[in-house]
This record gives sequence, structure tokens and C-alpha cells, in this order.
Amino acid sequence: MSLFKNLRNVFKGGSSEKTQAAPGTEQSVLIYLDGTNLPAEAYRDCDVSSLEDQLTQRIESAGVGELDGHESGPEITTIYLYGRDAEVLFAAVEPVLSNYPLCQKAKVLIRRGGPGSPAREVVIAG
Repeated sequence: MSLFKNLRNVFKGGSSEKTQAAPGTEQSVLIYLDGTNLPAEAYRDCDVSSLEDQLTQRIESAGVGELDGHESGPEITTIYLYGRDAEVLFAAVEPVLSNYPLCQKAKVLIRRGGPGSPAREVVIAG
């Protein structure tokens, strides 16, 4: 589901929560950013928009999928990535996640199918 379709659903009174993978790209990488337990400078010096720009650049240059937006809550921000091969998609973005301070302690689910499919979990060091 594209970000615009997702927003349209919200304005129609629906939920913005992801319920299925984007059409034709059934595998996903879900990045859960810690919004409360990082050093203050990570929140002061970094932002989700800059992170998404870096992730999009890596994904597009590798031709492995798409970034479909994010949802922010009081304690966690979730970034949604979709592609044909979740492991390849994760390999493309892992250097960004490992080096961007806002990604410290992030939990990443690498899911090789739609919702409910088995997923591998990775925690980014930090």
C-alpha cells in the first residue's frame, strides 16, 4: 500500500496500520526505532526524514524495493520497506542502519512473506 493510499484510507476513517504487503512486493523489512532510550544527541542531531532519504537512496541505487513511509508513536517509529527479497533489501540498507545514530538499538524484522509469515529479527548495535 503506497503512502498516499494509506493516507487516503486514514482520511476516509480507516486505519493507517499496515495490514498487507504492497502489491507485487510481498516481502518486507520493518524497522522499529527506539524513541525514548537513546542518547539525547541522537534525537537532537538526527531525524526520520534524513534517515528515510538515506534508506531510499540505498534502495533505489540497488534496485531492491521501496520505502513506503513510517508511522510515529510516543515510544517507537516504524519504517516500512518492501521488496521481492527481504534479505537482499536488508543487506542494502544495513550499512545505513548501522551508521545512523537514530538507529541504535533499533529492532528490524526481516519478513519473507506477508503478515504472519516467519520473520528474522535483528537488533542494531549501539
